[in-house]
Amino acid sequence: MARWKLLLLYPVILLGLAIAAVAYGLLIIMFPYNAHRVLVSVDQLLNTVALGDEDETISSRAAKANLQGSAWGCILCKALNFFDPGHCENNIEADEGQKLPA
Repeated sequence: MARWKLLLLYPVILLGLAIAAVAYGLLIIMFPYNAHRVLVSVDQLLNTVALGDEDETISSRAAKANLQGSAWGCILCKALNFFDPGHCENNIEADEGQKLPA
């Protein structure tokens, strides 16, 4: 698809994000389990935008990078562990994205 056509979709995406933000707020109140599922899908979307695997979360990708000694993985995992101890390690998706080091 031509780049100019993709740019035409930009306002539609922004409108969709605004609607999604309102809907997410309602989900938190009415259906917390579904709100968590939406949050995971947004996490996967952000990982895809950052050129990662579309089925992997940022936490999983950061944990794998941390195991390989990458600075960004270490920093992100430390930040996430501040809010949820062991978050990165508990969310590694071995079957998605880059394979774990041997």
